[in-house]
Amino acid sequence: MRVHFRTCLIATLLSTLPLAAQAQSLPDWVEVSGRIEYEGLRTAGPDESLLYADLDVSFDFGAGSMGLGLDLGVLAYDANNSSDSAIFAALTYGTPHGKFSIGAPRGALGDYSRMPAVGGISYLDLEMGPFTRGFVDYAALSNDETPLGLRYDGQYGSLAVSASYHNFNDLDAEIVDLAASYESGIFFVTGGLEFLSDSTDDVTLAHIELGAKGDYYSGGIGFTNIDNSVPDATMAWASYSALPNTDLTLSVFDTSGTTIWGLSGEWRFLNYSFVQLGVADVTGGDTIWDASIGLRF
Repeated sequence: MRVHFRTCLIATLLSTLPLAAQAQSLPDWVEVSGRIEYEGLRTAGPDESLLYADLDVSFDFGAGSMGLGLDLGVLAYDANNSSDSAIFAALTYGTPHGKFSIGAPRGALGDYSRMPAVGGISYLDLEMGPFTRGFVDYAALSNDETPLGLRYDGQYGSLAVSASYHNFNDLDAEIVDLAASYESGIFFVTGGLEFLSDSTDDVTLAHIELGAKGDYYSGGIGFTNIDNSVPDATMAWASYSALPNTDLTLSVFDTSGTTIWGLSGEWRFLNYSFVQLGVADVTGGDTIWDASIGLRF
């Protein structure tokens, strides 16, 4: 998956452009979510570039969300000097009591985080993955392994719940996720627990976010604890839409005295296309400037 991956990602981005233009005409049984983007970064050192894809396609072959289906996903990047990718694929079956997945599904906890990338910078988002979205997707990406597993998703009124199990054969590790989200009016609370067990240690990750989302604004604060393995992390963000199809977002991430402040502005056009400018300042480090263009579904 590493060979010529930059070319593959560019081809994916270009091939998805027609899909973006026709997305409103997709069949009801096909759902696309996620984003693909090209990101340029400038710091005090050499300029960097990043091709990034975090995309899911779901197929429901039954009646509505009932019956047999298929979930496909990819998480991948290609930077100047490195590239990695993770592929997810699972057969699904929808019932009145929830959706069951078997194969290589996404981790449950990762789908519940609302924390935006600090400064809109996907490169930083990848680095902070375990703090904001748990270990499953991050471990699959960094170890170039597709973990086998199971997942359950259920919706009970305003409460959404998920649970997943993954086995990483190469790492000799197992990961169990429990996640939930509750919404009441404009307010939400979301988060969960993740249990990682390998041949040498057991680690528990706890993550929680709470905040509000209206028509023109959103904001929240999150907290992550990973036993005594690493320092706790606190995250906060606020976003405001002053003009149609635009967002201005202020975000901050702090762990053990290291703070990253971020500011980003995004403009969306042609249904699913976007351009974004951002900046992030790291305590004791260099300021990072970012410009990106891509597709978000």
